[in-house]
Amino acid sequence: MILFCLDRAALSFDCFSAAEHFAVNVLSAEQHELSVRFSTATADKWDGVAYDLWPGDLPVLCDCLANLVCRRESLYEGGDHVIVVGRVERLHTAGEGDPLVYFQSSYRSLGPSV
Repeated sequence: MILFCLDRAALSFDCFSAAEHFAVNVLSAEQHELSVRFSTATADKWDGVAYDLWPGDLPVLCDCLANLVCRRESLYEGGDHVIVVGRVERLHTAGEGDPLVYFQSSYRSLGPSV
């Protein structure tokens, strides 16, 4: 299972709320610009971005640490956000790499492995 919180003001809110399936892309630390691009409120986020279409016409970004396709299980109220819960139905991992982490309004590193 996986969950994410979606702002009701997001341009993609209606699509995610109605979709039975969605894709999640785990970006690497080197994909900072891609994260900024998709977190910005613009309608042309996909222009010039490399992606594949998985079954159900779900776009998954290329060269990520992981890609997941999920079936929406539940939507929960969360103030000005909705909590989307999905069941992972397909997973692809790319192997080694550091994930891109966003915490307390900035990008962070997880630090060295123990």
